[in-house]
Amino acid sequence: DDGVTFCGTSAIIDPYGAIVAAASIDREELIQAEISEDVIKSVRSRMAVFGHRRPELY
Repeated sequence: DDGVTFCGTSAIIDPYGAIVAAASIDREELIQAEISEDVIKSVRSRMAVFGHRRPELY
């Protein structure tokens, strides 16, 4: 331990903004969650973020 303290409370958020899993504020831990592939596909189909991509720049 090097005396560094982080704020913690990491979270996994679904595409609608709901907290699916959250970490504790006072201890080190690993969190995991499942988000439905159908939900992800549905949200991605309504978001045109990839339409603005410029592959020639990377």
